Amino acid sequence: MLLSQRVEDVVIVDSIIKNSLRIFVGPEDTGRTATALTWAGVVSRRQNTLLLDLTGDSKLRQYGVEPMALDTFLEQRLEQQLVCVEGNLNQTLERVDEVVAELKTRLNYYAHIHVILDAGQSELLSHLAPSALSVHFITDGTTRGTKLLKQTIESFTEENIAKKVILIDPPIDPVRMMYDLSIDPLLAKLIIIPHIPHIRACAYNHTKPYENKEVMAVFEEVFR
Repeated sequence: MLLSQRVEDVVIVDSIIKNSLRIFVGPEDTGRTATALTWAGVVSRRQNTLLLDLTGDSKLRQYGVEPMALDTFLEQRLEQQLVCVEGNLNQTLERVDEVVAELKTRLNYYAHIHVILDAGQSELLSHLAPSALSVHFITDGTTRGTKLLKQTIESFTEENIAKKVILIDPPIDPVRMMYDLSIDPLLAKLIIIPHIPHIRACAYNHTKPYENKEVMAVFEEVFR
């Protein structure tokens, strides 16, 4: 039941960008970059996709991707099937509205806009959340990752947004993990990603995980 919940159906779409924007948030070294990048690569096969890493410490290059600087992207009208961008808005939160306004002008080309945030960027998350359709909370089930993500979830107050929990190779019962994260299982969609050795190999070899057919098949299944 938790895997099939359609939590996005109850969100009120009150802005032009809300249908397109999705947020992926998790602590460092818990699989957030690989997860967001792989899913962006998968959906870009169907519709043009924009991936923005706003953590200030992008790991996209580990996966064979050379991201564009945020300022460069904002200045240029780049149109490609999949575009990856890196930037840091931590010290300039007043720019968030400017960035969102610019993203709205790109919606005629980019059907999907995915944003990666660190678990410690609660303030930036709160600024972006009203413009987003869903937020994906990501953890690999480690004690450290769960503790950091729980703090993020407990400080998150936006109500008009779908909540999804992505558990990567969970070591214990997934429902118990959701409770440990302070997430009500009945109000969130559960996404379980099994252990995929190839993704770790991609980081080692600096190759794109979404170009692997087995990885794509797994993501298509768990995200549907």
